[in-house]
Amino acid sequence: MKQIFITFLFIPALFLAACSASQSSTPTPFPTPESTPTPVQDELPVFPGAEEINTWDYHYTIQKADVLTVQRFYKEQMQVVGWELIGIGDMSGADIGEAYALWFTKGEETASVDIFMKEDLTHVVIRLNSW
Repeated sequence: MKQIFITFLFIPALFLAACSASQSSTPTPFPTPESTPTPVQDELPVFPGAEEINTWDYHYTIQKADVLTVQRFYKEQMQVVGWELIGIGDMSGADIGEAYALWFTKGEETASVDIFMKEDLTHVVIRLNSW
C-alpha cells in the first residue's frame, strides 16, 4: 500500500516537471527584441526590428529581411494569435518584384498581409476588415 501511495505522488511530480521543462525550453524561430513595436489594437504580430510607417493600415518596413522569411513569420505568428490562414497569393511582377498576399479570418473579421520589396526594404501592410 505504501508503494502505491509513493507511486501516485511520484508520477504527477514527473509530469509537472516535464511540462514546465518543455514550456521553458521551446525556442521561437524569430527573435523578439524589446525594441520591437507591437500594435496593441487587435493583437497583431510585428516582425522583429520592423519600423512603423503609419498606423491606419499597419505599414512597416524591415531592413535586411527577405520576403519569404517575412511571409513565413506572418503565416506562423498570425495563427498563434488566433487568425486562421485562408489563402496565399503570389503577387510578384515586373513592377513590384517578389510579393505575396496572405489572407486570414478570425470570427467576423478578415485581415490581409501584403509583403513586398521596394527600395531595398521589405514592406508589410496589414489591413483589417469586418464583415
